[in-house]
Amino acid sequence: MQGEFGIIVRAVSDAFTLANDLHTADPTTTYAFSISMIEIYNEAAHDLLPSPTEEHRPYCKPLRRLRFRNTLDSGVQCKPDPVRAVSDLNEVQCLLAEGKQHMVVDGSAHVIVTLQINRTVMRPGVETSTKRSEIHFVDLAGSEKIQRNSPDNTQVFKKKLINMGLEQLVGVILSLLKKHKYTWHRQSQLTYFLQHCLTSKSIITAIFQISPFDREESVCTLSVADALNSAVLDEGDSTLEQVKQLFPPLGHGKFYSG
Repeated sequence: MQGEFGIIVRAVSDAFTLANDLHTADPTTTYAFSISMIEIYNEAAHDLLPSPTEEHRPYCKPLRRLRFRNTLDSGVQCKPDPVRAVSDLNEVQCLLAEGKQHMVVDGSAHVIVTLQINRTVMRPGVETSTKRSEIHFVDLAGSEKIQRNSPDNTQVFKKKLINMGLEQLVGVILSLLKKHKYTWHRQSQLTYFLQHCLTSKSIITAIFQISPFDREESVCTLSVADALNSAVLDEGDSTLEQVKQLFPPLGHGKFYSG
């Protein structure tokens, strides 16, 4: 499994295995899984997976446009609902494979795969309780270098939207780290959708990929990484010690919360 699959499939596999072990140890606790795959392209969100009434979406069929709505009880909701219930890893892999067929081919879109885990505890004489956790796997479009006097206005506009989403994401994370009184999430579709997990109680891991063959794009990507890495916790912050205990092999580098 480790050498054959990527981060998403390996993480989902571990989640299924852990849930099965926990249920075996305590049969009164059950776990239900669901998944969604959303693409944000030119500040418009689309569902990459077939709707629950479709067994398969032809490649040429238009993607369902999603609209985000903030609610007091459940946070940000998508209309129509993009979530699909899954029962095993094979089902997840099939959905991800189909979703990839409909992704923008030039890598200029953000893709968010969300795994929802609902934990239900049913014990005699005790009220049934359910808790939901979410893991978001966010494949960000690379930051783009915008050339002055470019003849292609469409490409310039697209690149500006990509950079705007990345700048807003970095800005939200830095605002949380600096404990600002209020943080704006609605400046981009990316941060609007992720606002319920962009909190001081969330854990964020950022992985940046660069290429030695595209210097300008790599420099843009590294500028985003540098902005996040500049947010260092105070040495006296207890969170820093917790991070060091959780990830001792990290060695050199800066630690940040989020």
